[in-house]
Amino acid sequence: MYSEPKKDFNIFLNNKEINTKETKERKIILESKPLILGVIINDWCNLDCIMCLDSRHKNQYTLSAPALWKIKELLPYLERIDWQGGEFFHLSYVKEIFLFMKKYPHIKHTITTNGLLLNEEWIELLLHLNTAVTFSIDSPRKKTYEYIRRGGSYNELIERLNLIINLEQKYKRRLERYLTVVVMKSNYLHLAEFVEFAKKYGFSSVFFSPVRHLNNEENIFKYINKDIQKYLNEIMCDLKSRFAESGIEFKCNLPDSCKKLDVGQNELPIKNGGNLLCDLPWKGMFICGERNGDIVPDCWCLQPIGNIFQNTLLEVWNNTKMQEYRRRIAAYDMGLCSECYAQD
Repeated sequence: MYSEPKKDFNIFLNNKEINTKETKERKIILESKPLILGVIINDWCNLDCIMCLDSRHKNQYTLSAPALWKIKELLPYLERIDWQGGEFFHLSYVKEIFLFMKKYPHIKHTITTNGLLLNEEWIELLLHLNTAVTFSIDSPRKKTYEYIRRGGSYNELIERLNLIINLEQKYKRRLERYLTVVVMKSNYLHLAEFVEFAKKYGFSSVFFSPVRHLNNEENIFKYINKDIQKYLNEIMCDLKSRFAESGIEFKCNLPDSCKKLDVGQNELPIKNGGNLLCDLPWKGMFICGERNGDIVPDCWCLQPIGNIFQNTLLEVWNNTKMQEYRRRIAAYDMGLCSECYAQD
C-alpha cells in the first residue's frame, strides 16, 4: 500500500482535532474541513430487485468525471468516503479516481453493492485501499436469490466471492466485507443458513433489515402473519448465539423480533428532550447523483446547499445554506431534516 507522507497525515490529524472541537462547540462557520463525504454516483443498477421502488435505477442521472473529480480538494482532510449507486463498477473514470486515492491511505472507503460487477482488477484495487464492502445478498439459496434479485446470477455471485478469497490469499491482504439481508416472505425461512454462508465466504458482519416499500404479501412487517412473527421471534436468540460462536457480528432491526436483543443496529442519533442531536452538518456532505448533483449535509436532508455541477465542495461547506442547517440544529430545530427525523 502507498505510504502516506507524514506531513500529509498530520494535515488530516490536525483537521480532525479542530473539527471535533468545533462540532462540540456547535460553531456555525468552521475552520475545519469535512471529515466525511458521501457520494451517490448514479441511479443505474444491473438488477431489478422486487423490493426496489419503481422510481429507482432509471439510469437518468450519473455524476460526470469532471464533477466527481471535484472531491480531490477534500482528500487530504477526509476520514471516510461512503460510495453508493446504483452500481458504478462499470464506469472507468471511477476506477481512475480510486487509483488516485492510493495516495491517501488514511481514508476509509465504504461501498454498498450487489457485487456482481466486481472483477479481478477492481478487487485487487480495493484490497490495496482501506476498504469495507457491504454486499446485498437476500438468500443463500440460488432460486430465491434470483427471484428477489431479478437479473442476477447466483453462480456469478459465488464466483466473485471465491475470487475475493483467492486474491486475498495471493496478496496476503484482507477485504473487509459485510452482508446485508432484506427480510421478506420469500426468504425469512433462510435466515439461519446465513451463519454458514457468512463464515464460508469471509463476511465479518451480517445485518437483517425489514423489507420496505412493497405493498404485497412479501412485506411480512406490514401484512403481519402471526405464525411468521412467532417464528422470527423464536429464532433470533439462537441466531445471535450462533453468529457469536462463528465470530461474526450480528446486526438486526426487524420490528419486534430484534427489539429485545442486544445487537447492533443502524441507529439514528440519540434523542435528547424529543430532539435529534445531529452532527452531520458539522462532519461532512453528500453528493447526490440521483438528485442531479445536489449537495446536502446527508442524503436524507431536504434542502440542498449547492450542486456539484455548479459549485465546488469547499464553496458550499460554510455557505449561508449550510450555516442555516447548523444554526437550526444547534437550536433543536429539525425543520430542514424532516425526512430523517420521521424515520425515528
